[in-house]
Amino acid sequence: MGFLARLFARFRRKPTLAVFAEEDAYSRLHGTRSGEVSVTPVPPPVPRTLPRFPGDYLRRCFEERLERRRTARL
Repeated sequence: MGFLARLFARFRRKPTLAVFAEEDAYSRLHGTRSGEVSVTPVPPPVPRTLPRFPGDYLRRCFEERLERRRTARL
């Protein structure tokens, strides 16, 4: 049985795949370029800056948060 399968496999016709150049493949996939869409570059991101608070303000805020945490437990 294996012999016959190998014999007939040689007579089967294998489909040949067409080979396209990169430009042809792109045009077949995407079509022609239209003027409806324009590509614009993305501006670079703005660097993030943190707000500057005085040390006393930050300490008071931290103490208030601690106090709220203590009162929430009771």
